[in-house]
Amino acid sequence: MGVDRYFWVYTPPNYDKSTTKYPVYYLLHARQPTAEKTLEHLQRIERQVELADSVITALSSFARLPMPVLDPISIPDLLAEALETNPTGSNIEV
Repeated sequence: MGVDRYFWVYTPPNYDKSTTKYPVYYLLHARQPTAEKTLEHLQRIERQVELADSVITALSSFARLPMPVLDPISIPDLLAEALETNPTGSNIEV
């Protein structure tokens, strides 16, 4: 083509220390944008990556919650405790 093209390569935080494979996002232009416009695009991408990263981190943390310990419980004791905490009206018989 005989035309020099410049490419911006965005890598997420700690990319150089990670073994994770990342998807690629290409930001192509029909003409060379100004440096300010390119910076605006890259900042927008970075905000979206940070948002996606926070969602993924939250979901991942939720998935690692420990399993609850299931202990047997006495239903009559549980019912008695519930009735003590929330007494019924005089017209309700349990």
